[in-house]
Amino acid sequence: MSAILEHVKSLVRIALYLLVAFMVVQLWHDPAGAARTVSDTVQGIGLFFASLIDRTVEFARSLTK
Repeated sequence: MSAILEHVKSLVRIALYLLVAFMVVQLWHDPAGAARTVSDTVQGIGLFFASLIDRTVEFARSLTK
């Protein structure tokens, strides 16, 4: 069982290295596009959490009525 976990860990490590390498190449190739992508991602995450907080507050208010 531990041999399987070691293989999975090594596969995940390889995938992460490939992802980082891809991000570096993209940043080198098109810095403005990479900046837009990062900005859009951060904005999307922020909007998700803002919506989550709003809905949680609305839910909590409906419990007190």
